[in-house]
Order: sequence, then structure tokens, then C-alpha cells
Amino acid sequence: MRLALILISLALLATACQTSNNLNSNSSSAKRYPFVGKVVSVNKAAKKATIAHEDIPGYMEAMTMEFPIHEDWVWNDLTPGSEIHAELVVG
Repeated sequence: MRLALILISLALLATACQTSNNLNSNSSSAKRYPFVGKVVSVNKAAKKATIAHEDIPGYMEAMTMEFPIHEDWVWNDLTPGSEIHAELVVG
């Protein structure tokens, strides 16, 4: 259950990082990539988490980046050191 919730969060994160034009595009054309990472830090006040992710083949190299987190329920499970296995959705 925890993994499913984190997967949904990352899908929402990917959508939140797009421009408004991309948000209006057809979701059936969205590309999906396996996403594996580790939470480096969380900032609940700013609703952001820094995640060090592995290479995302066909999309981007491994890096550490900050992601906005819009859902409050995720903060109970999203803690520094947590591993994330998810699907990154890019629309």
C-alpha cells in the first residue's frame, strides 16, 4: 500500500513540474519511465522533497533534484533515507 501511494505521488509530481500547455495535452500520449531513487531531504513547510534518482533510461541521467509534493498524506512515509520505486509519467 505504501509503495502504491508513493507511485501515485511521483506521477503527480511529474505532472506538477510541467507547463500549463503540457497539462492540457492528452494523457494517453504520456511517456512512462521506471523511477528509482532515495529521499535525501524533505521540507514539509515548503512541500518539497529532494530525491537522488538513478538514471532514467531514455529520459535523463542520474541526479539529485527537488520535487514539489502537493499531497499531505505522503509526509508520513516520505522521510530521508526512504527508497522510492515508481513510474515517472511525462505528459
